[in-house]
Amino acid sequence: MKNLLLLLSLLLLFNNVYSQKTISGRITDKSSNSPLFGAEIIILELKKKTVASEDGTYKIQNLPSTGKFSMQVKYMGYTTLTELIDLSTNPIYDLALEKAKIELKEVIVTAINGYRSDSAEIGSLGSIPIKDIPFSINITSNKLIENCSAHTLTSALQTNPTAMVVMLANNDGRGGSEMGIRGFDSPLILQDGLILNTNIQIPIEGMERLEVMNGLSGLFYGFQSLAGTINFVSKQATTTPITSFTVGQYNGGLNYLHADLGGKIDTSERLTYRVNALTEDGNSYIQDSKQKRTYLAAAIKAKLFDGTYLKADIATWDLSMLGQQLQFIIDPTKNIYVPSAKGYDAKKLYGQPWTYFKGNQHSAGLALESKINEIVSFRTAYKYNELWRKNNGVQGTFTDNDGNYKVTYSDGAPQNCYMHSLYSYIDISFNTWKIKHDITTGYSYNNLFQANNPKSVSKIPLGTFNISSPKYVAMPDTISLTQETQHQHQIYQSFMIGDRITINKYINVMAGLNYAKYHYKNHNIETGIVSGNFSQSKVTPSIALIVKPLTFVSAYLSYMQGISAGGSTTTAYAKNINVVLPPSVNEQYEAGVKATIYNIDATLALFSINKINEFLNVKDSIYKQDGRQIHKGIEFTASGRFFKQFIFIGGVTLLNPKITKAADPALENKIPVNVSKFQGRAYLEYELLGMKGLSVSTSASYSGKRTADEKNINYIPEYVVYDAGLHYQAPFKEQHITFILNVTNIFNTTYWASYKPKGTVGLGLGQPRIISLSARIDI
Repeated sequence: MKNLLLLLSLLLLFNNVYSQKTISGRITDKSSNSPLFGAEIIILELKKKTVASEDGTYKIQNLPSTGKFSMQVKYMGYTTLTELIDLSTNPIYDLALEKAKIELKEVIVTAINGYRSDSAEIGSLGSIPIKDIPFSINITSNKLIENCSAHTLTSALQTNPTAMVVMLANNDGRGGSEMGIRGFDSPLILQDGLILNTNIQIPIEGMERLEVMNGLSGLFYGFQSLAGTINFVSKQATTTPITSFTVGQYNGGLNYLHADLGGKIDTSERLTYRVNALTEDGNSYIQDSKQKRTYLAAAIKAKLFDGTYLKADIATWDLSMLGQQLQFIIDPTKNIYVPSAKGYDAKKLYGQPWTYFKGNQHSAGLALESKINEIVSFRTAYKYNELWRKNNGVQGTFTDNDGNYKVTYSDGAPQNCYMHSLYSYIDISFNTWKIKHDITTGYSYNNLFQANNPKSVSKIPLGTFNISSPKYVAMPDTISLTQETQHQHQIYQSFMIGDRITINKYINVMAGLNYAKYHYKNHNIETGIVSGNFSQSKVTPSIALIVKPLTFVSAYLSYMQGISAGGSTTTAYAKNINVVLPPSVNEQYEAGVKATIYNIDATLALFSINKINEFLNVKDSIYKQDGRQIHKGIEFTASGRFFKQFIFIGGVTLLNPKITKAADPALENKIPVNVSKFQGRAYLEYELLGMKGLSVSTSASYSGKRTADEKNINYIPEYVVYDAGLHYQAPFKEQHITFILNVTNIFNTTYWASYKPKGTVGLGLGQPRIISLSARIDI
């Protein structure tokens, strides 16, 4: 803490030399002359910036009295304008911006515009305006992630009302966290549109934004998850100078230092870069639990010639965790019920202090984008990932309903993963009479190879304890297994063609076909036993109608099919443990309305998803596919700024989930395991009048009760958690120094936050009250 306070003190010493000149002006839309509230104005050489007020006016003070400088103006959805200004003459600069074409990739999202974004990367179709996307999508910007002191996936999506917590980072043996969407877990995880290996915690600090598309995405990604898609958009090389340093503490005692650097390498702006570096070390909020993490990423963008860009990126990150929290497993064969969480202490380590996770991941990628002419564009990207991880752990299985649990120890062999991902797409734009076509066709490929040793040391009994008096015991002697004997191979391929048809300014149609092919093989090279070997391919259609009766409203109706990979279980008493089930075909109907009212973006979506049901049958202890799992629901989300000082982000999800057409009549019309019928989230930020730079925030997250077994006998109780924050940008002339204080779970509620019925992780406690503090300087 002393080191942290010292670094905070050093940040306060930064200041600018006082100057005399002041310039001002107004930023407007070139076609309508309407003000562009929140437009960012930067004097590049002096690194001074401000934003336009509600009437479009701006003012930058303390400038040199003479000199010529480049002033850059940016606004989301508009072409960036750079103007040469002469401080010795004109003090007023009124500038008008033109609306940008949609291929503009640099997205600026700030608190000024209410953390809103007007476009998103939609897989094979590229960047599309939000109102032209016939599906529910939510975007979380880096600025919002920073203001919430988020460093994991679950904390980064804490303001997303459609996402649910499946696993917290401190409760997962991989050191990661998981989310679910629309009642389904394990969404498809991408980085910059390419499938990402998630067997280790993803560095949120290196991401510009998170794009969450709910439900099926077969047209865009081929083989995909019912739980939707989460696309991590990396921080990109930029022409805007960036020199940012952040120091802070979170999660009860993890101290970190983060650097974000970027800008032009040459004066012609043909070569730009971005570098992010992070180091983190300390204790977590859990007793006797420690964590250490490093991250380094670099990206370069080269303008080969007009309209053609080459991108390259590399990244490496490392994570080690000591003292993993215990997961409480409910054995449905013994009538064990979910206990109340009130008798537990989230800060207490119910596991063992010698349990650990170690892992590292390295990636390298290349991408090429070229606008060949006014009709044809081409884009391709490739990324290579390799991952190593090793962990041991303990599991606690309840033996009765009085808080007694049996602890067993497992020690797994190291695992190596190698992944190749690529895509190549051609975009063609043309008109047939007065109808516009934007056609995309291309191919995507993902090859995942995993090697490990299945002969792990497992289920060594350590004793039986009670929640009132957990005990530490010595780590058992084990033989480290390093020889790789089991190889798992998965190949995803997808050929697609899609057309976005603009009939007129009121009616759009999106239609397409995707040929997806999947191959899976699990092979023990020592015994020759093949525990899984199957392939499946299918052409799946997608079609959507979009109607825009008004410029600020769009309504849509869509249908999509998709193929999803089969699931597996790691539950100890399953006879087919770790066996992957065959893939299946699923479908989704969705209808919705999107509108922008004043500065608020709102979406209302109604959906129905039909997939094959997978569950662990307690009668025969086999993880199987039986019947259909149907989730019908309503989502409402809203985000933006209102009454000038207020920012709101939130919404609700209402589900009607059930099992149908099951061979076991006892499952008919039952609610699927770990699914809540209702959840809601609300985040409110308020800028205090008369105190420039100071804002406060508060948020609430609610999750309804969830079923813990397929017969709906056990339920995980509902919970609501409240957070609060304070953000202050210090008035050091034009220097940007920002202090952020956040308190999560301010009432210190004890609750079951996560549950994974298909594995050995079981019930996981939510985080207790935690104070996070950070300071960022933008030089």
